[in-house]
Amino acid sequence: MVIDSSKQDLFFCRYTPTTILERGVTFKDIDVLVLGAEDRTFTEAALVQIAGRAGRHKDYPKGEVLFFHYGQSKEMKQAQKQIRQMNKWAIERGLIQK
Repeated sequence: MVIDSSKQDLFFCRYTPTTILERGVTFKDIDVLVLGAEDRTFTEAALVQIAGRAGRHKDYPKGEVLFFHYGQSKEMKQAQKQIRQMNKWAIERGLIQK
């Protein structure tokens, strides 16, 4: 795995997602790493919202989202499925490029 070191912002979240991290903040150009993503604190909805911090700026529409874990949880699998489906719909509607 390679993380682009030219990016200036890297967003880390470990065990304590908060309302502001999940829903209320936008960074210009970031990658998102969720450490301990298997923890029960990270629900499907929380993981989707946290992952949604990447690629939100019009000038930087792409970003890496990585879940670091000790065993993939049901919530992680459901979040990944939901994100893939939303991205598929967005591509079909011309909202994002593949």
